[in-house]
Formats: sequence, structure tokens, C-alpha cells
Amino acid sequence: MGHGPFVAMQIGDKNAFDAVAVGWMVGISRPNSNISGLNIGMGVMVEGDFKSLTRGFLANDFDRDRNIHDRQSGGTGLIIMTSFTF
Repeated sequence: MGHGPFVAMQIGDKNAFDAVAVGWMVGISRPNSNISGLNIGMGVMVEGDFKSLTRGFLANDFDRDRNIHDRQSGGTGLIIMTSFTF
């Protein structure tokens, strides 16, 4: 069994990175095997700019000028990552 930090990055079209995540990962290997195992990680993700609807509006809601109500913002979230070796 092993454990340690991880860093994950999501590459974007317009920006170098759309999101970055950091967290802690735990690896468990099968008994009597050096090559097969399961890794599970949990961390925090920080996203750059993205469009979301203004509070109080639903998708495809328009005002008198036929403009959709959206806003640019960033955000944070929880990330759970798994990987397998075999």
C-alpha cells in the first residue's frame, strides 16, 4: 500500500489549462503481485472561466431582447480519480 499527492490538469482550447486539481491518492496492490493494483484519489478542482445561467433563469429562457441570461465565472469542486494497473 502506498499514498501520496497528485496534480491533474485539464487542457483547454483557448487557455493553456481549463482546470487544475490537487489531492491525495492511495494505492492498493494485490497480494503477491508487484504489477496489479487499484489507485483512488480525492482532491479539489479549480476551474477557470465558464458560462453559466444567471440565477433565476432556466435553459432557453429569453428576455424581451431575445438575449439569453448568462454570466462568466470560475468555480471549485470535488474530484475523485481512480486508476488501475494490470
